[in-house]
Amino acid sequence: MGVSDAVELTQVVASSAMVLSVVYLAKQRRENHIMMKMQFDFNLTERLDRRYFEASQNVEFTKFLSGDWQPDPGRRFYGPT
Repeated sequence: MGVSDAVELTQVVASSAMVLSVVYLAKQRRENHIMMKMQFDFNLTERLDRRYFEASQNVEFTKFLSGDWQPDPGRRFYGPT
C-alpha cells in the first residue's frame, strides 16, 4: 500500500463522513421541526382550554370575550363594546 492508496482511502473516508453528517443533520432538523410543531399545538390547546375554563367560571370574562370585536374606525381602542 503506497502513499497514494492511503490518500485515496482517506478521501473516501472523509467524503463518507461528510455524507453521513449531512444525513444526520437533516434528520435532526426534521425531528426539531416536528417537536416545535407539537409544542406550538400544545401551547395553543392549553391556552384555549384555559380560556374555556375561565369562561365557565367567570361570567364577566364570558361577556368580555363575547363582545363585538370588529374594529370601529372612530375608536382608538379595539376592544369589545
